[in-house]
Amino acid sequence: MSSFRSLLPTVEKAPANQHSKAKNTATQLKAKAAPAVIKECLDTTKTGGFTTRDIFEAVPEVKAAYETPNALGTCLGTGIKGTGMGLHSAKGAFVRCQENAVLAASCLTNEDFAALAEKAGFDSPEALAEAMTNLPTMTNLPTIP
Repeated sequence: MSSFRSLLPTVEKAPANQHSKAKNTATQLKAKAAPAVIKECLDTTKTGGFTTRDIFEAVPEVKAAYETPNALGTCLGTGIKGTGMGLHSAKGAFVRCQENAVLAASCLTNEDFAALAEKAGFDSPEALAEAMTNLPTMTNLPTIP
């Protein structure tokens, strides 16, 4: 007896849905938010962490596309099925730490990282990377207020 598959015609799957409600993909949203996350991590004038609302307010392009920061919060955290940035948090805020700066940087292209370094006043991308490396790590953070 032959396989039933040989009795059926060959067909193609339907094309991908072109009418998604998403304004940005997770990758696009992470890339837009990443520079603001890095700047927040490097801001030593502030104590405590930073919030999704802080990033939402700091990125006009994201704020213009979304009424609320909900999608951004999902993106900064674990995300849907692990697609988020995976930022570390404590006491209801994201932590200013090396890990979060590096996680955000991983969402940027080399060109975007170099542009961020220049815009943030660093002499080179390497200088920005060094500043990020010198941030406290999650294991040696001072007590978060």
